[in-house]
Amino acid sequence: MSLTKISTVAFFSVFALFLLGYTFKQNEKKIVHGDLAFVQISYTNLYGISDSLYQALEEQIDKALASPEHVDQNELDILRYFDKRRKHNLLRKPQILLRKADGTYLEVYLPEDEYAKVRNFRLRELIQEGLKVSLTLQIETLDSALYYSDQIIELKVVDGQTYPDVQYIDRL
Repeated sequence: MSLTKISTVAFFSVFALFLLGYTFKQNEKKIVHGDLAFVQISYTNLYGISDSLYQALEEQIDKALASPEHVDQNELDILRYFDKRRKHNLLRKPQILLRKADGTYLEVYLPEDEYAKVRNFRLRELIQEGLKVSLTLQIETLDSALYYSDQIIELKVVDGQTYPDVQYIDRL
């Protein structure tokens, strides 16, 4: 085997290992702790959307991505955001906002049976009682800033501050 062929095979072997390592890191599951946070209105959560509206959105996404030069850049960015979630079958899944100890937030998608565990918590009640919902989740990173948890490992209602969006606090 010539030196050129050996170096070519070595290059592609290293490249394949790099891609394999990246894939494992991308879909790696990890345990994450945080508190349930609340957003008054989420324009990106399509959980519960009607079939007709969902189909119209899919058509709009497909049309825009087929001819991006005919779409306003802001609209295109939003449609790409939805398309990324569509590719992972997340568009119609429920989601929660998780506030980590460092103050950062993760938008985490859940299956309906896991979402049922947190669905009935109400921001106003938690704030009035001085409580928060502490969660431990097994999270999989599906893509950049795209998280899915198929398991809530632990859920505790404990003393502490619940974090809503700022506009909601002003109206309490």
